[in-house]
Amino acid sequence: MKTSVNGHISLSAISDKLNLELSLLRFYEKMYPSCLPERVNAGDHLVYPREAIEIFKTIHQLKTNHHSDEEIKRRVSSLIDEIDDNKKSSNTSLARIITVTSGKGGVGKSNISLNLAIALRLLDKKVMLVDGDLGLANLHLLAGVKAERTLETLIRMDLALADIITSGPRGIAMIAGASGIAEMANLPEYKRRHMITQLERLEQIADYIIIDTSSGVSPAVLDFIRVADDVILVVTPDLTSLADAYGLIKSCVLQNIDSRFGVFTNQVGNLRQAAAIYQRLDNCTRQFLDLSVTNLGYMYRDRSVERAVRNRRPFILEPERNRASFCIRQLAELLNQDDFDISARTTPAFRRLQNIINETSNDGRLSEIL
Repeated sequence: MKTSVNGHISLSAISDKLNLELSLLRFYEKMYPSCLPERVNAGDHLVYPREAIEIFKTIHQLKTNHHSDEEIKRRVSSLIDEIDDNKKSSNTSLARIITVTSGKGGVGKSNISLNLAIALRLLDKKVMLVDGDLGLANLHLLAGVKAERTLETLIRMDLALADIITSGPRGIAMIAGASGIAEMANLPEYKRRHMITQLERLEQIADYIIIDTSSGVSPAVLDFIRVADDVILVVTPDLTSLADAYGLIKSCVLQNIDSRFGVFTNQVGNLRQAAAIYQRLDNCTRQFLDLSVTNLGYMYRDRSVERAVRNRRPFILEPERNRASFCIRQLAELLNQDDFDISARTTPAFRRLQNIINETSNDGRLSEIL
């Protein structure tokens, strides 16, 4: 008799694996039929799905410890719910996480994040835009929406994620950050844990999660970079912007962050200038960090961007055609046509970050990573 068929297993094979008498398992079958998964026909005999091994094991342990039949049914029912949830989680595709950041402030990072999210939505993708600037958030202002609740209220009041999602332009979902709350920029570790746990749930309901961080290398910024599949590093022709961008990449390399880094050059006058800026940064990272960064494109200096900010309207939705919109649409197409394989990442990124926090906090080395 076959013991295993297409992910299923016979009762005799379960008996062997658990080192329990076959007659005892048959007794459990009769006593707790509602607790056991449905059997399927495999030729001349019936087989269970493989999770039945854990269920029979649990029933035996509870029975051995003299739990009541009602208690056994209750606990096994909870176990089955947990198994079902794990199945759903493993079968759900995960969102691609893109963190937009910069070493220096004032480079147009938030504007790029917002308009990129809309450009991806216009490609019929489900997009979640998270304002990860935990000190001076402004994405909702640029989008022209009023955020009743923000990441601040999520953390302070221990709310669920669904309570703070705001509908943004063209149907993007937005989570607003905290504005003017200095302590939010350097959250204590237990508060960051709560936020990360809530953000993990986003990965199963969106195609893209775009996180707009603050500038610099604060612990919160490094957290958001760590969970990213791709990091878009926004730079400008300003020399200090390049120097700070290099410093940010160096900090990430020293902390073994293995996200893919790409450079997007903003406020350029022409294509030649954009190419020179990228090449200078890439040469530095290759020479001193043994890391190559991807060229993700550029955006021209464009008055329509300033006009859109004044009007609190994303420039990609301006009725008049403008060069900035063309550049952002190109970036969205590049990301969407990339051969990135999200199926290779089986564990939600925010859960991986949470695991790192748990492991390092247990041995007192949290500061070494965060």
